Parts: sequence; structure tokens; C-alpha cells
Amino acid sequence: MPFGATPDTIAGAGCTHVVATCDAPSACPLTHRERCEYEALPHADRRRDWLAGRVAAKRAISIRWNVAPDAIELTSASGAAPRVCVRRRTGEWTPLPDRLTIAHRDGVAIAAAFPSRASVGVDIERIGEVSPLELGYVVAEPERTRLHGIDATLIWILKEAAWKALGLPSATPLSALKLVFRSGTDELVAVRHGARQMKVRAAIRRLEPDRALIAALVEIVSEVS
Repeated sequence: MPFGATPDTIAGAGCTHVVATCDAPSACPLTHRERCEYEALPHADRRRDWLAGRVAAKRAISIRWNVAPDAIELTSASGAAPRVCVRRRTGEWTPLPDRLTIAHRDGVAIAAAFPSRASVGVDIERIGEVSPLELGYVVAEPERTRLHGIDATLIWILKEAAWKALGLPSATPLSALKLVFRSGTDELVAVRHGARQMKVRAAIRRLEPDRALIAALVEIVSEVS
């Protein structure tokens, strides 16, 4: 597996994020229930991405809680990230207070584990995949001038990650979010949604040369207006 675990030192909530790949279920410690879910998935690509997400998420939990990956079970939840349980020495499964956010693309996944009080989101995409036409769907007209010169794929994944961090409803378009970068850079410092402006921290990982992918993590730090 070419990508390892990375404690996220720029996110103040004690967040840990991991990027991972996994091509075979034998390489991922699955519980009986997880294996049943994996085998029910209809397509090979979906199974590959699902496994990568489970590997990344279990590694992140393992690092944060110092437990073995095979003592972690992730239970899928409709419309939400999986719930986390750990197996105690008694054999009982106990829920953890941590939350997860997971994204995957082309068999590579990024996952972050973080305390329930925090607001964190992740996304991953192939570099150059987002065309100017597609970008028009997520960038409102008044925002285009301010974002001129910033990579379209980076804008897309930062908006996706921020959207997840804020827990916005599915009907909320990405164009409703406005990104605020430090002047003259591609460093994200704030996100606007309606009348709200929130200070954020962001981490970017460019997965080259192994994979032409770019991943982003966004943490909502505080509301400033």
C-alpha cells in the first residue's frame, strides 16, 4: 500500500487523516458483518473503493485510539459516514465518540477521524478532471473573478470537503459555498455560506507521482461573522 497514515498537525481538533489503497479483501481486516456488506456490493470498482475507504478509516481510528485495526468495526449509515465501534477484551463491541469522513477515487481513499465536537470534511479527485464547464456549476458568477488562477480541481474538492464539514443538506449546491483564500495564494482560510463566514484550516495532499490525484481536508475552526 503506497500511502500511509498521517496525523493532521494543522487541524486543531486532534484530527487524524490517512490516505490508503486496497485491492483485495485479504489485505483489510473485515468483521463478519463488514465482509457481508462488501460481498453485496454490485461492481468491482465499487468494492475496490469501499475497501480503500475502510482501510483508511480503520488506520485513522487505530492511530487515534491505539487499537488494532482488526478490533474496529465500521457500520454503514444511510446518508452519513460509518459509525465506529471497537471490540473490547470481553468480546463486546463498544461505540466510539469519534466521527469519520471518507472520500475515494480510482481505488484510493482519504479518511479522517475526529472528535464529535469537531467539523471536518474530506474529498479526493483526479487532477485535471474538472473542466471549466463543470466548474461553472459550483462557482457562482460573483466568485469567479476572485478565484481566477486557482486550479479548478482544487476549488472543487475544497468545496466538497467544506460542504461535508458543515453537514449541509443534499439540496444545498456547492455554488452556495464561497471560498476565501489568502491573498495571492491557494491557501484556504475561510468559507462563506449565506450570511455566515467561518474560519477554516485546510490540508492538501497531491498524490504524485504514484497517482495523479489530489486530496483535501477542511476543518471548520470558528465562525467569524
